[in-house]
Amino acid sequence: MFPRFLMPESMQKMSLVFFNSWALDGFRNVFWRELPLFQLWPQIGALLAFALVFLLLARQFARKWESA
Repeated sequence: MFPRFLMPESMQKMSLVFFNSWALDGFRNVFWRELPLFQLWPQIGALLAFALVFLLLARQFARKWESA
């Protein structure tokens, strides 16, 4: 939970694979920069994609657990 803009460039690129960085960017854009919600489409899209992937993984694990 560390702001991405304070990290070195290589860590900024690596942090794009974690949903926390997208959420923190969204919070920063809303509360610090006071951007309207329609300008948050990259953060919202990334978070929705993470949610979809995690839900699909959870369903796969649940099916495996149910059959055991």
